[in-house]
Amino acid sequence: CKILTLWMVIMLMAPVTASRAVTMDWDVAGTSLNATHKRWLAYISIFVLPKLVNYYGTRDAALDSAAVVAWWSLTEGVLRFEQDTHPKNPVSYSNCNGNKNQSATTACTSGAWQIGIGAIQSPTSSSKANAIIPDLEEILQEGYPNSTVENVLRMVSRHAGYARNGSTENAIVDSTSRLRAAWLNRVGVVSFVQQYPRILDECWDQCKSWCFKSCGRGSWLETDNWAPNRATANAAIADLREIIDDINVYSKFIDVLPDHPFANEIKWLKAEKITSGCKFGGIYYCPDANVRRDQMATFLAKAAGWEPYWGIDYFSDDDGNAHEGYINRIKQKGVTSGCGGTKYCPSNLVTRGQMATFLCRVKGWSEYWAVDYFSDDDDSMFEGYINRIKQKGVTSGCGGGNFCPNGYVPRKHMAAFLYRTFELN
Repeated sequence: CKILTLWMVIMLMAPVTASRAVTMDWDVAGTSLNATHKRWLAYISIFVLPKLVNYYGTRDAALDSAAVVAWWSLTEGVLRFEQDTHPKNPVSYSNCNGNKNQSATTACTSGAWQIGIGAIQSPTSSSKANAIIPDLEEILQEGYPNSTVENVLRMVSRHAGYARNGSTENAIVDSTSRLRAAWLNRVGVVSFVQQYPRILDECWDQCKSWCFKSCGRGSWLETDNWAPNRATANAAIADLREIIDDINVYSKFIDVLPDHPFANEIKWLKAEKITSGCKFGGIYYCPDANVRRDQMATFLAKAAGWEPYWGIDYFSDDDGNAHEGYINRIKQKGVTSGCGGTKYCPSNLVTRGQMATFLCRVKGWSEYWAVDYFSDDDDSMFEGYINRIKQKGVTSGCGGGNFCPNGYVPRKHMAAFLYRTFELN
């Protein structure tokens, strides 16, 4: 197993008690993966592996496929792309005869066209593309039995960094021939199912020149690290298989890996359907981004099990805001009175002092004055509520006997606040 578990107390600016932390072994055949490799391996683990399980019927078979194709993409350099958007996002990746800057809505019409996180060759002939589209859509449907081809293409478009219902997404959904085959091949399960037997045949059975250095492959970093010969490749695939397996158990977002200090709380947040992520169709959580007041309303209401409320439009500055119904609900429940007059200030950032008050009001906890736990909140209007969440075990402060009431609340700390308040209380 590529993980080791241990018990530790992590003292950070969030409510943390002794919790199960995970330490990952990120070495692959003796070479450590970088942060970008890890992020896109997480993508394979979280968003491709479950669909491979649907296709193959067993987790073991799915892991075998995922590990071999991940090795191929790793050696091709696709998993080291550092940008989240085209042209250096592995999902939108396109290499048309060496041109890696081709538009996402332009097809490659001749030569070699390598695309997507599976680093698969997509047809440049319209007749070949048209011939295989039914087979590609069949694989897609087996991986996504409860969805439509259109919805899956929209999802993959967002994973590639394109705006929801934007012109690029719509062009992808409406695409035909070569371009449609290419975007179907960018769906993880579609490319991995095709690539797995090809890689085994071309590399392990035939020793094609593009597979291993020992077979004639050129010498560059990825080749030297993970593809000098079959033995090293086998070791790399075994390590990748365990890493992909472990990430799938512990992570739900590609930017919150199993060894992230708040992975457990963020995983809980996702499991409870309190969050769906922050961008690109929900593949990211954005743990370091600070929480706004409108987002906070949704977090709180969902954690409490409250539905959006439309009976009264309480505030004048949240019309059209995606969180408006939840803002109305926390007002209707007496959790907030706004920020003055008829305004809620949805874009303002939430402070730790405010967060303490909101949590207490949702839970119905009164202010607590028996113990003055922190030295830096004596002048804070939220002191009684800060004391209460300390007394309830929701927070341990921010270090040195302080609470930092004026500090902002990043999303990773929001997850911890909510987990300690609603799951442990």
